[in-house]
Amino acid sequence: MGERGEAVAAGAKVLIVLTSNTRRGAETQGHQLAQQLVGAGLAAEVVALAGRPGEGRLPVDYLGDAALSPRTLLALRRRARGRAVVIGYGSKTLPACALALLGRRVPFVYRSIGNPADWSRGGVHRFRTRLLYRRVHRVAALWPAAGESITKLYGVPAERVSVIPNARPDVVGRREPSVANRSVGFVGLSPEKQPLVAVSAIAALEGVTMVIAGDGAMKTEVLEACERQLAGRYEYLGVIDDMDQLWRRVDVLLMTSSTEGMPGVVIEAGLRGIPTVAPDVGAMAALVEDGVTGRVLRAGSRLSDYGAALDEVLQVSTALGEAAELRMRSRFVWPVVVDQWLVLLGAVEAERAR
Repeated sequence: MGERGEAVAAGAKVLIVLTSNTRRGAETQGHQLAQQLVGAGLAAEVVALAGRPGEGRLPVDYLGDAALSPRTLLALRRRARGRAVVIGYGSKTLPACALALLGRRVPFVYRSIGNPADWSRGGVHRFRTRLLYRRVHRVAALWPAAGESITKLYGVPAERVSVIPNARPDVVGRREPSVANRSVGFVGLSPEKQPLVAVSAIAALEGVTMVIAGDGAMKTEVLEACERQLAGRYEYLGVIDDMDQLWRRVDVLLMTSSTEGMPGVVIEAGLRGIPTVAPDVGAMAALVEDGVTGRVLRAGSRLSDYGAALDEVLQVSTALGEAAELRMRSRFVWPVVVDQWLVLLGAVEAERAR
């Protein structure tokens, strides 16, 4: 998918549009991309469609109170004036940029943050989305299967779809092995993460501890389950700014999600020499090489499957972690991924000049 070519010219003016100024995965990735493009010599700016003030939010301008209000779209149209390209990061930026850029010659690159095959909502929704995609010059999908779904569902020609993964800053050095050497990390307590599955799978393994980071609607329920099933064998870190507080404590990352995009925590763990056990949802199979950097189980696996995979990986976590570190550093760090963005933007610039 996509095509190779020369990188975009230095000094090109790029506007990156986020859905909001909340520190969520897509917004954080878009903000980091702007910083990387500036470091590569481009004049990159980032704005959010909607937002509000407050601590912990991304330090970006926001254009209105609602992502798709007329006021927001008019403000976006003004901000796009004179740009070499606009990059929309996430689902609401697709209609926002498509509408705001009507009649303008500013190219629009859409960053798809998931696989539409997982959430496409029927014929009417697909028809409406197809119309929006006609306004898109290029699409950047996170992994190959997601790109193929965009082509199949929305009729976007394969040559207009590039595969560019998420990235994380490179880190120097691997984490030291934990003292327990039988410790499993888990991140997030929302229903789609299925944390109760993780608790039960770990509880079935003798001498294995669970370290939990993050928050979510299931926090109380999960901690109560930990007290029943993992008393004395779990630690809850809560919401942490420095994820190394988690990585220093664990030997394996466990994910039991029913749905995912391309989770950054898997990249972060791998960069620190920590293998992952996860179901085959979203981009997991693109991130984790089964049997080499961790285990990828079929979606909907049983508790016993997770337990067996965890026990297997814990026994060889150092070797799998070394392979995970090499894989992540070669594919999913900003020094590698920003070059892919520069080539994509260069192709858009070349098309515009024709």
